[in-house]
Amino acid sequence: MKDNKSYICKHCGCARDCVSPCKCSTSDYLSSPPDVAPTTSGEPPNSHVGGSGEPRLCSALCATKPITTLPCYWSRNPAYLRPPELIDFLDVLGVKDTSRFLAEVCGYSSYRCGDCGVAHVRPLVRGGSRNPYVGLHNAEISAVRFLKAIKEGLKDPYILRIVVTLPKHYSLDEVIEIAKGFVKLLQELYYKGQICARIYVHPSGKDLQYHPHFELWFVNYVLDDDELIRVQPFLNIRVIRALLFKLGIEKPQFWCRYYRLKTQFKKCVDDMTYAGRPFSFDVLMALKSGKEIDEKMAKFLLDYKPRAIPMGWATKYRKVLGLDDEDEKVEVVCPFCGGICRPVYEVAPVMVKTHLVRIRGVIHEVKIEGFS
Repeated sequence: MKDNKSYICKHCGCARDCVSPCKCSTSDYLSSPPDVAPTTSGEPPNSHVGGSGEPRLCSALCATKPITTLPCYWSRNPAYLRPPELIDFLDVLGVKDTSRFLAEVCGYSSYRCGDCGVAHVRPLVRGGSRNPYVGLHNAEISAVRFLKAIKEGLKDPYILRIVVTLPKHYSLDEVIEIAKGFVKLLQELYYKGQICARIYVHPSGKDLQYHPHFELWFVNYVLDDDELIRVQPFLNIRVIRALLFKLGIEKPQFWCRYYRLKTQFKKCVDDMTYAGRPFSFDVLMALKSGKEIDEKMAKFLLDYKPRAIPMGWATKYRKVLGLDDEDEKVEVVCPFCGGICRPVYEVAPVMVKTHLVRIRGVIHEVKIEGFS
């Protein structure tokens, strides 16, 4: 195979040999990733930052901005785009339509941090809702939008999380009704007002056996006659046990966790993202660890994604907080310092040779051989 450098245009840096600057248009690779194979040395293929896709003359680009090399930041492991273990398992299960479980990179976007000044690029990923990468990404966007509004709209808010495990003879529909009844009891007997609550119902644990449980997330503010009242950000465990017993659950099993958004925002986002994940991610993790998986249960879990069930004033939390949906700005957080990044268009085209991913709050360099 020819050296990968021979495919790089001398005028604009695109992965081809252009005849002259005046004929070098960057329209194709600004809107889609190049199909360049990995090099024999094991380094990832040269990639480019996404953009508007409009043709630009190379001479004009080179005159305004030199070619640069930027790190590519992935919000999660790029191997989740087309996980081979999951694809092979779908074939074993006889699943013909695999498009819901696959994703691909359709371009890149560049950003520069307003605090540290470091520029980086991010892949633009498109795919099915049951794909682990896409599902986790969408769950994170939902969690950030919900928690960010609460953090900015309330004074020193806490998020309370209750996880209740039920006996196996309960169906998921029954679990949902119990969760809703539990919220109503909290509002009527415990808080004497409406709480801003989200419910996630899960059919299984890490062992992929039927293990019904629900997660209740809510903020320590009560809405009473259009007035927000801050309440104690901790729960009386005996009262919670009594309310669950009132719903007919003998010897209820549950645990609580508390997040102070002022200091634990990122941890809270990560945990809420995991609560809203697609269960195809759990199947993938079980396959990677070599666990035996029941095929009937696997088919059910592969098509299951917990949807946030809003209760109380969670259905209108932005209105209660005085926030307008049209005024909401989508902000990109710098993976290096946590500052706010803004889109950068003048750095295109960019050669991407360093690939980074955040795992449990720590930046790691990863190889993405086999992914374009």
